[in-house]
Amino acid sequence: MRPDKPPATPLSPRRRVNGLLVVVGIFGGILFCGVISAILFPVFFQARIAAKRSSGLTAIQTITTGLLIYATENDERYPLAQDWQDRVGARVKDPSLFQSPALSKPSPCDVAFRARLSGRPKMAEETETTVLLFDSTRQVRNASGNLDSLPKPGRWRKGCVDQNLVAFADGSARFSATNEVLL
Repeated sequence: MRPDKPPATPLSPRRRVNGLLVVVGIFGGILFCGVISAILFPVFFQARIAAKRSSGLTAIQTITTGLLIYATENDERYPLAQDWQDRVGARVKDPSLFQSPALSKPSPCDVAFRARLSGRPKMAEETETTVLLFDSTRQVRNASGNLDSLPKPGRWRKGCVDQNLVAFADGSARFSATNEVLL
């Protein structure tokens, strides 16, 4: 025979309030975490974009420096367009610099060399107006061409403006709207 169970006692009002406070506390904690994450996620996203922009600008500046070193070592002549990346790559050291951080799918090269400068002597009048390297839709090794292969819309977005990375014969680089580069 089984001993009889004592009858269930109803929860006291004090225990009900404590249970309710635990539920409200848990809900409040979840709500607080949601509000904090809603505030911080956009901040982290913007920081990530700024880091990618900085990384892309540094990469194209490094490639430009390597290209200008190549020209200095070769009687002030730019490399030939068909193998510019191979020739400059030895001076750049890091092949990943040729891949744009703006793109999710890596390719052999995301920048192109300005074809009209192929094998030409470096001129003193070529300054911040002479485009040397640029973001390109031709994503192949040793990509070269004219500015018609600039991505439209640009790979990099700042505010409402789509921009592309462009490097110049004086060694500078910047983000420019596509219509600014083509002028």
